[in-house]
Amino acid sequence: MKKTLTLLILVAIAQISLGQSYLNSGVGYKAEDVLSSYATFSTYDVHGNYIYGNDGDTIRRFNRETGEEIAKYGKPESYSAFPSFLNVSPGGEYIWAGFTVSGNTDDRIYLIDINDGTWSQVGTLPGNFDLEFLNESILVSALDTSDTETPVSIYSLDTTGENNHREIIELKGNSAGLAVGKEGNVYYGSTDSEAIYQWDSTAVANVLDNSGVTPLTVSEATKLTDLPAQPYDCEIDEANNLLFSFNPFSSDKVMALWNDNSGEGHNFDTLTTTDGTYDWFQGVKSIGNVMNHEKGNGAFVLSMAQPIAKVTREHPPVVSNPLENVQGSINDDNVSVDLSKIFNDPYYENDFTYEVVLNSDLSIAEASISGQKLDINFKDAGQSNVILRATNAGRSVQDTFVIGVHPNIEGDYHVADFEDNELEPDSYWNGADGSGGFSSSLAYFPNDYNADYGSFAGWAYSNMANDTTPGLSNQYSAITAAGFDTSASGGSNYGLSYVTGASKVRFTDSTTRKVEGLYVTNSTYTALSMKYGDNFSKEFGGPDGDDPDWFKLSVWGYQNGTETDTVEFYLADYRFDDNSKDYIVETWQWVDLSNLGEVDSLAFGLSSSDVGDYGMNTPAYFCVDNIYMENVTSSTGIQNTDNLSVEVYPNPTKGQIFIQSHSEETLQVAVYSVSGKIVHQQSNYSSEELIDISGYPDGVYIIRVRNNKEVVTRKIIKD
Repeated sequence: MKKTLTLLILVAIAQISLGQSYLNSGVGYKAEDVLSSYATFSTYDVHGNYIYGNDGDTIRRFNRETGEEIAKYGKPESYSAFPSFLNVSPGGEYIWAGFTVSGNTDDRIYLIDINDGTWSQVGTLPGNFDLEFLNESILVSALDTSDTETPVSIYSLDTTGENNHREIIELKGNSAGLAVGKEGNVYYGSTDSEAIYQWDSTAVANVLDNSGVTPLTVSEATKLTDLPAQPYDCEIDEANNLLFSFNPFSSDKVMALWNDNSGEGHNFDTLTTTDGTYDWFQGVKSIGNVMNHEKGNGAFVLSMAQPIAKVTREHPPVVSNPLENVQGSINDDNVSVDLSKIFNDPYYENDFTYEVVLNSDLSIAEASISGQKLDINFKDAGQSNVILRATNAGRSVQDTFVIGVHPNIEGDYHVADFEDNELEPDSYWNGADGSGGFSSSLAYFPNDYNADYGSFAGWAYSNMANDTTPGLSNQYSAITAAGFDTSASGGSNYGLSYVTGASKVRFTDSTTRKVEGLYVTNSTYTALSMKYGDNFSKEFGGPDGDDPDWFKLSVWGYQNGTETDTVEFYLADYRFDDNSKDYIVETWQWVDLSNLGEVDSLAFGLSSSDVGDYGMNTPAYFCVDNIYMENVTSSTGIQNTDNLSVEVYPNPTKGQIFIQSHSEETLQVAVYSVSGKIVHQQSNYSSEELIDISGYPDGVYIIRVRNNKEVVTRKIIKD
């Protein structure tokens, strides 16, 4: 407003009696009076732990937490004027105070030393209204003339006493507040066009640094939002949120927040209003990030004859028990989750409504809301991302989880489920014993352990359950925090591979067969690296989520050293036009390998879109469980089975082995090293006859026992 209009309002409002709390908070915000016993301030500022208020004669300094008055600074007695602005310097050493008089003939700007209370006049500037700091410059919105018909401008303040203030931005209309952002952009609410504008920092700096450059105008600014009434003040908080106030004569006065949309229309959200007939929102101030509900953050506003008030973001509802990823088989019964145990509101009575805002693939699984229940219907193999929103008292919180669906595998198979390798809870085997590999069922998994670095390549097995810790220190965990289908099988172990080139698997009975498939998932290390990025790898999707990133597992089948075919499976895929369909595999997912045909070994490789000078940046890990291998007759006509009842002991052994058979038939026995070399072979073995391998190195050995119809394998450790 022009000073002439403002003074009339001040005189009128000063006669109004003080009422109770006067703010009506917007949705998601709450308001409280600050220094409620002081309702005479006309300008103020908030800086650090202090609030400063000017009642016209005295500037007072208060502790912001306790409300205790710390100091007061009396205006020079010889000067009678109305306060126009109050701003504390960025370092907190000085108070800059503006004053105007009727007719704008002696409008002064003072500098007050906060420590000793000294007042120093640094200039006169007619119609001064607001002051902001921009690097070494001080910007003031003012008339620079006692002629109130002259349009307001933004000036660079001359503090030498010569009052040679430079016009930086030429404006139209009456005086209003200005703000300066972190990047040096200047913001101003034009009373002429009733809109908020932004001038780019580069253009502003060009005028400040070059005295001959023509001042900027509104035509060189970006319109951020229209307003329904004339603005009064604007403010940029520490998070670069833009706040402003405007005052319709015949309706609620408003403090608002710009919503980041530029151009025509009302691009703002309301933080608070006042419906008092004579209320008039003035200066807007802030501490911290207004959008953050944590203590200390907030926006401040002042209305004449009312106390300073603070508006803060309400604490949103909380996810008290985050939804876990859900996994099931096709046609399993629906899973129902009680959402009242998932979400909670610590400030309001719980009366939540729920909404599924994303179900990325309805062909795989469907999540629906029924009252307080979330119902999950498993439909087809795959993975679907789900986002659930819970709303209470106008405030919302979201939780994200994944639904994984796997097929039902039927048939006669040997299954490598890693449960035949014993582990202590929450532990892993990485080949540190030097054995060079391990077996599960009929599958053998080579391991290359480097004792110098304490690292492995190839295969390991684990039951680690850490799905939250990022980085290499957590390289032995699956993102599922468990093996496949632990509730059904009672198992917890799974295989883990660090791929350098290719990780291979072969059959211990040297028989070719079809591999129906297996279950895979990401390691925690790899999944979190793709989701959030780290020092070596990028965040998949990039900053805006549009980067077409991917992470792929390739499986090759071999028969007698010849490749049969290849199967590819994406462990992460961000190539979709619709970003909501982007995914990182976080559940056990079925990979069908039947197209590889008859094989005697498999090889696994990894590739990624994130590649640097030294190769793939994405951590080259994946996890595997439940490899389904066809149960076939070997080349000798003998069926692979576990029905042949034999016991091998002692295990571990020093080298002397006994095999106990529960039948009187003669057996054929072969003992293999983990590399496949036969170290002992006997065609007419009688139950509990001594086998001596004490002359061979310590490590893991595979014992194959067969009769005329069946064959079984056992693992034994020599130490």
